[in-house]
Amino acid sequence: MAHPDLPEIVYKYVGQAGARAILANRTLRFTRPSEMNDPFDVYIGDLFDTPLAELLNQHRLDAIELLVSDPLKFSEMMQLDAVKVVAMSELIKASGPEKRAEFEAMIANEGIADLDPEMAQLQETMERQRDQVVAQFQSAGIFCATRNHTNLLMWAHYADQHRGVVLGFRPDLARDSYLRLLKPVTYTDDRPSFYKSIDSTAEKMSESDIHAFNHKLVYTKSTHWSYEAEERIYVPSEVADGEPASYLSFYPEELVELHLGCRVTEVFKSEIIHAARSINGAVAIFQAVLAKGSYALEFEPIAPIQNGNR
Repeated sequence: MAHPDLPEIVYKYVGQAGARAILANRTLRFTRPSEMNDPFDVYIGDLFDTPLAELLNQHRLDAIELLVSDPLKFSEMMQLDAVKVVAMSELIKASGPEKRAEFEAMIANEGIADLDPEMAQLQETMERQRDQVVAQFQSAGIFCATRNHTNLLMWAHYADQHRGVVLGFRPDLARDSYLRLLKPVTYTDDRPSFYKSIDSTAEKMSESDIHAFNHKLVYTKSTHWSYEAEERIYVPSEVADGEPASYLSFYPEELVELHLGCRVTEVFKSEIIHAARSINGAVAIFQAVLAKGSYALEFEPIAPIQNGNR
């Protein structure tokens, strides 16, 4: 089902080679997350290790605090001799701040995680959940588009420095086009976090929880990219092993606009117009030109073919 704010037309910035491929094959590229151009985009390499270390360290500090405040409970949890634990607790209480800090560092280095069964179970749960998330991304495919065809940065970055094109697609909702699945990206300064607290992490996550987190990871990017006004489609298990991407066909009538960069050559212009009209003879074609007096582009319509003349 399409989201309520899905634009009537979505746009794809591409260079000359990309434009040729899309129009020749009538397909759109769904890229594996590891192939995305932004290294932070859908990046899961450090998504678990750092938060995991922080949580484990906090658990160690909580254990030390329990040792001081309730040595009997600590001895039971750790399965240690109660008399020795009580004596240690009293020694810590009698020590100054420096001695206590030394003791805390010593305890942390000794690895309470190895002594505490709850810690071992917590770490196992975290690793299992991590593996579930990683597995879902290994073969996923992502298609990226935008709501804006006039952005100067995107023309420079994604369209061969204005030598490429922008293709406009109108999702065919009546025929249940996959383009209806496009969803807007949210931009934020904070990366999505998988772990929130010891208590919430220890709980078993359901498949829907994993899916919800994956969705947040896919549709969240840094505010640095907010100018892209991006829409995306995320498809699990889409890309074959060993391949960087997969390709899905679009309906010919969905290609409704072709915007030519202000630096296109006449040879490429003629070639790409012919390719676009071969797919949809009614496609609207525009030539980008530099606006006078402002840093902007204007788009002049190119008249359709009349009476078979080019």
